[in-house]
Amino acid sequence: MITCLNCANNYDSAFCDVCGQNAATRRFGTKEWRQKLLHKTPNGGSGFLLTLKTLLIRPGDAIREYLQGQRKLLLSPFSYMLILCGLYIAVSQFFEPPVKLTKSLTTLQESLQYIEANYTKLIVIAMIIPMTLATYLTYFKSGFNLTEHCVLNAYLMAQLLIVDIILVVLTATNLSNKHTFGFMVIEMTLKFPYWIWTYWNFFKPKKRLWGILQVTFSVIFSGIFLNILLTGVAFILLKSTHVH
Repeated sequence: MITCLNCANNYDSAFCDVCGQNAATRRFGTKEWRQKLLHKTPNGGSGFLLTLKTLLIRPGDAIREYLQGQRKLLLSPFSYMLILCGLYIAVSQFFEPPVKLTKSLTTLQESLQYIEANYTKLIVIAMIIPMTLATYLTYFKSGFNLTEHCVLNAYLMAQLLIVDIILVVLTATNLSNKHTFGFMVIEMTLKFPYWIWTYWNFFKPKKRLWGILQVTFSVIFSGIFLNILLTGVAFILLKSTHVH
């Protein structure tokens, strides 16, 4: 007899006869993540909307429950990220046409500006890497493995993409040109509280002060690691333009 990790129903088959969850559901690791990438596909709009709603209301708790085996409430992180990335890329391409490279890049700053202007969507996706490293190092005693940290940050980054999609549309209007600073404030106001709230509810620190420090360090480390990553890519791009 098997107890379903999703609904606590007792059954003796390959799938739960109440919620349909696979009996082989187990902790996320490299193999489990690879299976999600290769076999899990979006299961319709209702799944997406339910995931969106759940992660807006209780992000940290919902992601923790997903990792603990309750897999029916949320789309897989890959499926969810895929949908929002596709929407973000479509909106970006419509409102922000790419900037053509008309001359060789001469400085690292120019290379960084070119990357930011043309590859914002890739930067957003790549942000999962420094965020995962940051939480893994900051919360190394949490008991979650590197793959589970990646799942956490994939969901978080997908949610933050919603803010980016809205801002891409708004910044394409004349209104944004008059209130650039105001839009930056809106972005920070929407993103960082949600970011911090997600980490706080996911890791559930026992000591308030230490929890505040951990969240702060993880956000700072994410920024540092992202800058290192972007600088490396910008340097490679700069060298390649000189070659050509």
